[in-house]
Amino acid sequence: MSEATIQDCFLPVPSYTCTDIGGLLSSLAFDRSPRIDVLIGPADAGKSALLRRLALEYRCVGDVVRLVDLSFVDWQQGLMNEGRTDVVFVDHIDRITDREHFRMAYGILDRGIPVLFARGLSRLVIAFDKSWRETFNSVYSVDPERLLVNAAGGGVTSVHLIRPYTDPELVQHCDRLRLDMTMFLEPSLRLPGVLSLAAAARGSRPRMTSSHLRDVLARRWMDSANSSCSHRIRRFLWKAMGYLSIRDNSHSFSLLDLSDIVNYSF
Repeated sequence: MSEATIQDCFLPVPSYTCTDIGGLLSSLAFDRSPRIDVLIGPADAGKSALLRRLALEYRCVGDVVRLVDLSFVDWQQGLMNEGRTDVVFVDHIDRITDREHFRMAYGILDRGIPVLFARGLSRLVIAFDKSWRETFNSVYSVDPERLLVNAAGGGVTSVHLIRPYTDPELVQHCDRLRLDMTMFLEPSLRLPGVLSLAAAARGSRPRMTSSHLRDVLARRWMDSANSSCSHRIRRFLWKAMGYLSIRDNSHSFSLLDLSDIVNYSF
């Protein structure tokens, strides 16, 4: 598969400093100087798809690439294996299933990744959720990417904050995917992952609606929880907020209401 073919399969992921983070990182594929790139954005911003695309491109130019999804594999098994590795892509550090997942993530960022560069790693690209970053900061009083500043032994550490599409960008990409741009007027829906999801789901229904799209996104949000307990809490919150939205401007409800809403016992 050629680089052009790979790029044609994905929507651009914009940041506040460039219109396509993927294009920027693709142009650095032949740069062997130590470097860390951190992708930060909301859910369904296209972070995981971008990491997979870059892993394919870097492998095509001859790098030994490791793509590690920490929601599936143990971090020591996935990251600390012996043997040559040129580039590591780390996804879902915000979905580690360990009970003490924040402590585990801190250890990976503070100690594990510097060890990889000391062993000869040249590039790291890591992605995590914007809301997880805020919670991490509330726990440790430091943004997670700050722990990586010196991890590459003096190399560049660049942070890319993913933003929603602008109006012209939204029009262009909706035309390309044959989507109704009025479904994506809210900033939280103007994201590469949301548009791609809508395009993929369009064929499963006679007419894609905003309500159906939100339901799909909500289910993805619930399923991205770190544990079954977190999943149940997210499910409860989604149902409760839906209940509030159809009440007469009510922002509270009784315990009896809660029982009727979710039929759930804590």
